[in-house]
Order: sequence, then C-alpha cells, then structure tokens
Amino acid sequence: MGTGMGLAIACQLALASMSLRALWRAMRLSRWYGVTAFAIIMQSMALLLRSPVASTLIGEPVAALFGRGNLEDLLAHLCCLAGESGIMYAVLGRLGNNEAFRRNMHRYCVVPMTLVVPTMVGVFLISEAARPQAPNLVGVDPDRWLQTYWLLFALLLIHLSTITMQGLRVLIRDGRNRVSAAAYLICSVVCVVASALQCVTVLVPGLVPVSVHQSVIFGMKLATTSLLCLVHLPGFMSLLSRAVQPMAGDHREQGGPRSLPDQSLS
Repeated sequence: MGTGMGLAIACQLALASMSLRALWRAMRLSRWYGVTAFAIIMQSMALLLRSPVASTLIGEPVAALFGRGNLEDLLAHLCCLAGESGIMYAVLGRLGNNEAFRRNMHRYCVVPMTLVVPTMVGVFLISEAARPQAPNLVGVDPDRWLQTYWLLFALLLIHLSTITMQGLRVLIRDGRNRVSAAAYLICSVVCVVASALQCVTVLVPGLVPVSVHQSVIFGMKLATTSLLCLVHLPGFMSLLSRAVQPMAGDHREQGGPRSLPDQSLS
C-alpha cells in the first residue's frame, strides 16, 4: 500500500495547493475563508504526517533524539483536531451574531479541547506501547494508556463533528449555502464513522484486521480532505451547483458567508 498511499497523498497535496490559492484570493471578501484555509492546511498536514514516509523521515530521527517514538502520529492527530475545530469555527460563525458565536465556540470547542488535548498528550507519553517507533501507530498493540488515548481522540472528533453537523443542518436550509454545506456535512459524517470505527477496534481488539483498519481509516481521511479542498475550487462548485440545481431550485453560492438568524445548538 506504500506506493499507492504516497501517490494519493501527493495528489491530495496538489489539490490542497490549488484550493488554498483560490481561498487566498477569496480572503479579500471574507475573513471566514482564512479559517477554512487553516482547516485545509491542518487536515493536509495530518494526512501527510500519518504516511510511512513521515514515519521514516521524521519519526525515526525524532525518536532517536528524544527516545520516544511515534511523535509524528501524535502531531498528526493534533493537526486533525485543529483542522476539525477550524471547520467548526467557520460553520458556527455563519449561524448567528457575535455573542452567540463566542458562546457556542467556548462551550462546544474551547472547553472540550482544553480538557481533552492535554490529557491525550499525557496518556500518550505514559504509554509504553507507543514508545517504540512504528511505521503506523494504528498497527501497534495497545496497552491501557494507548487505548485511552485512542478513545479520547476518537470521542473528541465525534463531538466536534457532531456539533458541526448541527450547524450544517441549519445552513443547508439556506439556499445560497446548500451545496457547500452539503459537502461539508458529508465530510463530518465520514469523520464520525471513521472515529466510531476507531472506538470499536479499541474496545473489541481483533474484530477488524489491522491492514483493513489502516486502509479504511486512510481512505476516509483522504476522501474527506480531498472533498474539503474541492469545495473551494470555483470550477468544481459551478459544476456541482448546476448538477443539483434542478433539485435545489435556482440558488447560487454568493461571494461571501452571510449571517443567519441566531440559532441555538443546545
């Protein structure tokens, strides 16, 4: 799977670079595009750091320097969480006024991240199973500390994605945001499914073969990150809008995000 994975990651990074160019130009219209660019960068970094190439070029020298392996996987997971929180920030920012936005972000993102992320890092560093450098952390036979790490990571991703999905359900009802919101919703659903699969494999070891688990998780992450990039390519969005126009009515994506009436997520 190594050659195929490397080619897939190279294609995704090329797609991300084109998407970031489009977002850079759009940032003159709205600051929210900068948040989306940050999310794409973080998700692309997470995908790259999970690759066997990163394990060899980054993981092994870092392990030799600090005496602790798989730190590139830890950094990849932190990038993934940062990217997901960036998507959540962009979505919730379109739902209401500044006060509601700040309240929702503090309650649903800042507090959980502040509590869970330091705990994740702590249990990862305690785990003896994660100490030896491995080509892929998914394939490491976990001890109880590494199991706790995986569960915290997966459950936090599920939480962030679920809150994002609630916001996207509101945006889909707005015709001018329907297409992009639906694409974001697909990404969030796939993230929840992948995280749930991670929980199942931790709680029921051996249920899913490691090779299958690695391939499925990588494929899901690659698909969602690529779709997130495609959404911000003008040509792709025009094509997709024309495809869904007969079903969605004559709505067009506007130049920048607009504020919707204040919506409660509680």
